[in-house]
Amino acid sequence: MFKNILVPVTSSLLCEQAADAAIAFARRFESNLVLMTVHGFEHTWGEAELLERPEELKRIEEGMDKHFARKLEGVAKYKIVVAQGVPHVEILRMARDSSADLILMCPYRKELPQTKDLLWTRVGHTLERVIQNAHCPVMMVNQPVPADGHVFRHVLAATGLSGKDGSCVEYAAQLARKCGAKLTVFSVLDTDAGAAYLAQEEIGRVVEERLARMAADYGEMAKGVGKVEYKCQEGQTAVEILKVARQRGADVIVMAHHTREADLECAFERSTVVHVAFRALCPVVSINRKFQMSAG
Repeated sequence: MFKNILVPVTSSLLCEQAADAAIAFARRFESNLVLMTVHGFEHTWGEAELLERPEELKRIEEGMDKHFARKLEGVAKYKIVVAQGVPHVEILRMARDSSADLILMCPYRKELPQTKDLLWTRVGHTLERVIQNAHCPVMMVNQPVPADGHVFRHVLAATGLSGKDGSCVEYAAQLARKCGAKLTVFSVLDTDAGAAYLAQEEIGRVVEERLARMAADYGEMAKGVGKVEYKCQEGQTAVEILKVARQRGADVIVMAHHTREADLECAFERSTVVHVAFRALCPVVSINRKFQMSAG
């Protein structure tokens, strides 16, 4: 299902969870796996000020190899990469060079006691740049994933009914078909965008219109999926997505990434994808363009 997986890591616990998930998927799907760290991330495998010397890069690589050795047992095809440069540029370059069909990253929470604000900002900006510009889906993991890299059983696709959301639903349907999973396509009538002032009768009418439109727009995409549900309700977008994911027992959420703000701090703070990824009990996949999964 995933042929080439890239996971950029730091030495944080959350990145460890992302690495564990990537390793589990690589083992299950016999994927090519690249574990990567970039100068600019805080880590414990080497001192950043010494990275100008090639031998220090090699030392960091050897430290990562030792750190992940036991976890990588059973993964036939993997490599460890230590790069210098602007983190998001190097990650996107490696994704392109390795023909990645999945990038796995960890979302950083600002309130975590072990995370300095500077590090949160740096890694947050990197994540935002990657999900804005990646040519493949980006999966964010903040919870442990089963060691067997379980196949998804229930896929939740969140849609705002825009053109880009069509790519999100199409990818979610591909996942559901590959895994024999149920698919829920969900739209939120956002109360922060004016829906709070609508009369209940009007909300009911708009909800019915959206349900009909989702069935019409996405019905062809969802062909071949065993069970498809369309759902719409009013509320705050991130809150409602998380609520439905919890209530329906979704084990992956797929969302389109829309933000194009030049101010990275604003983009990261306001991103619905990021807000959902921080709090979700399951992996969250961000996709910003049409993407066809591998046939294997």
